[in-house]
Amino acid sequence: MSQALNTIPCISIRQPWAWLIVRPDLPDPVDRAMARQAGEIKDIENRTWSTRIRGQVLIHASKGMTKAEHDDCLAFLRHAFPGLAKRLPYAQALQFGGIIGAAVIDLCVVQHRSPWFFGPRGFLMTISHPMPFMPYIGQRGFFQVPASAVDWNLREFEQGRRPALPIPTVGEYFQAHSGSDPARRCRVCGCTDADCSGCIERTGKPCHWVAADLCSACANTGLCRGTPSAGANSFGSEV
Repeated sequence: MSQALNTIPCISIRQPWAWLIVRPDLPDPVDRAMARQAGEIKDIENRTWSTRIRGQVLIHASKGMTKAEHDDCLAFLRHAFPGLAKRLPYAQALQFGGIIGAAVIDLCVVQHRSPWFFGPRGFLMTISHPMPFMPYIGQRGFFQVPASAVDWNLREFEQGRRPALPIPTVGEYFQAHSGSDPARRCRVCGCTDADCSGCIERTGKPCHWVAADLCSACANTGLCRGTPSAGANSFGSEV
């Protein structure tokens, strides 16, 4: 979040790609972890431009989608993820013109081994979750959404005025879900999401993740040369 938690960065994404990032069909944390490990949660948002935004962002589903766009996405899934292709909703079942979820951007890359990377730039999203649909007008690039508006939308669901499961406020939501994915620890220096003091001492700035078990401080020093440990994500080139 930005401006002392007053606003949250948001990015508008065309359907059905937005659905593939938040995957609302996977409410169970174990199912989500297995799907992410299998690559069946879209972890790259492709753009022609770069961003310095890192951390929590909202996912907005654009209001428009053509039949050709849905067909093109389905063709890609049938080639890359046949099982996922069978789960992709029909166009009529998708949500448009509003916020549908949240994600965490770790990197902006110019190359990556993820099958979701098409380039020329890609925003690497290591955590993503669905949220109750909130109608909202999208904009180009990143735009700021008042946290109070999102909190109000979540409270409306909690109080039964909208048909959905109870969900906490935005701050509580991110705090609760930040641990839904397995805890990460750098295989070289041992830093974690909660503690990168050693990297700050060595480099003078906080590190970020370049793989599931490798931080940027160690990657940049060349200490990581060798075979990545099992389960590690492919490396990407940050911009």
